[in-house]
Amino acid sequence: MKMRSHRSEYKLRRIFIHFFRPLIENCVFISGFQRAKLFRLIGYKNIGKEVFIGTNVYLDEVNPLGIHIADKCTITRGGVLLTHYYNSHSKQWYSGDLFLEENVFLGCNAIVCKDVKIGRNCVVGAGSVVTKNLEENSVYAGAPAKKVGEHIL
Repeated sequence: MKMRSHRSEYKLRRIFIHFFRPLIENCVFISGFQRAKLFRLIGYKNIGKEVFIGTNVYLDEVNPLGIHIADKCTITRGGVLLTHYYNSHSKQWYSGDLFLEENVFLGCNAIVCKDVKIGRNCVVGAGSVVTKNLEENSVYAGAPAKKVGEHIL
């Protein structure tokens, strides 16, 4: 029996993600909860239970295992989760992990950059750009995102 190498498995996962991600993210006939399950199926292994992912949400394919979404999170239409960036001063690419803890809500067209941790029960307003860690039980908005209030459950 021939064993597949780790490198060939990685290539296969990247090809799978590259072809199926656009179909999943753009199909309006798939519910947000089903979309999360399909993303998990094609290689985004760190997506929790009861996660809602809206249409046109872009999950970075450079480092799919670096995206960690805990249970009961909501990512609405047009959200972007990036796990890499280019430093123009050093002329190098960097990648890292991003974490959405339990019950996080990302508004429409919110962008989350790499190496960020968003705390539990946090609300990020529409069009916000998250570049730093966010406290739990808080509301953030703006570009870059700034704390505008408390989220009381």
